[in-house]
Amino acid sequence: MSRQGTGLYALPGTAPAVVAARRVGGAVTCVSALAAAGLPLLDSRPAPHVCLPRRRGAPRAGLLPAATVLHWDATAPTTRHRLVAPVALALAHAVGCLPLREVVAATDAALRLRLLADPTDLARYRPRAGKVTFDRVLRLADARSESLPETFLRLGLTGAGLRVEPQVVVEGVGRVDLLVEGVLLVEVDGFAYHGDRRAFREDRRRDRTATLLGLPVLRFAYDDAVHETARAVLEVCSVLAQLDDRDAVRRRVVRRS
Repeated sequence: MSRQGTGLYALPGTAPAVVAARRVGGAVTCVSALAAAGLPLLDSRPAPHVCLPRRRGAPRAGLLPAATVLHWDATAPTTRHRLVAPVALALAHAVGCLPLREVVAATDAALRLRLLADPTDLARYRPRAGKVTFDRVLRLADARSESLPETFLRLGLTGAGLRVEPQVVVEGVGRVDLLVEGVLLVEVDGFAYHGDRRAFREDRRRDRTATLLGLPVLRFAYDDAVHETARAVLEVCSVLAQLDDRDAVRRRVVRRS
């Protein structure tokens, strides 16, 4: 246990954001709260983000680590009420700190994990600044998305004007990550779910079945979807352009409820 201030001690491993929040009587928020909730972030160890009531004065110099990000909010909880801000408020704060696609990916996960009941939970925290981006997050969020790279690729494809449906179950193939324009099966493989021998074999079976059914498949790795999104979108567009009869392919996509 280490002393962090007058009457304040921290156990080994206590998150810096928690210590920072306790020092100023605020609450952990934004990316720090999202990380604590287990939501996907590209930076898994962000600088401390703390929210304080709007009328609260600025903490005295030296009280917080230099990297600490403060969020002033009229709805901010204090440590007398709760140490970590609600997920919806943390997401609203993240709109001003993260790129759009990262906020959407975190919102997708929050909806999927039922940390948000529906987008209206988030809508009530609509900020004064950044309303346009905030409203885009609400429009783009989709609880069906199952991973950060899947969300990133979905946003890249829809941004290119393509129709994309997440997590569609295709007869004979199974659940596919993305169905693009009703004809192209797109899979996004994270190593955590596709790295063992059984998963590897199952992925190949699914690809063979799709080929036998006359359905085109593109399979992308995590880095493709996250760091080479534009190239992945171009490859999808190239495959679509080579399909001679989309209607015929579309009829072969038999959905299973």
